Amino acid sequence: MDDDDPVIPSITLVEPAFFAVGSVIVGRTSGARGLVVDFASTTLRLTFVTLSGTFLGGETIDGLNSQQESISALINDNEG
Repeated sequence: MDDDDPVIPSITLVEPAFFAVGSVIVGRTSGARGLVVDFASTTLRLTFVTLSGTFLGGETIDGLNSQQESISALINDNEG
C-alpha cells in the first residue's frame, strides 16, 4: 500500500454496537451519513462509505442492527 491507495473510512466506537452491514448511520451532531461496510468487535472499528459530511469525535451515531431495530453508539473522543 502506498500514499495513492484509497483508504476506506472508519471510526472507533466506545463499546460494541452491531450496526447492520448495508445500513445507514447518521451523526446526531454533525448530520454526517455513512453506509456500514463492516464492524470489527475486537477493535471496535466501524468501517463505512461516506455518503455526506464528517463524523465527529465524541458524537453519538444512530442506525439499525440486523433485526432492523434502532441502535446508537458513541464515537471514541480520539476520533475526528
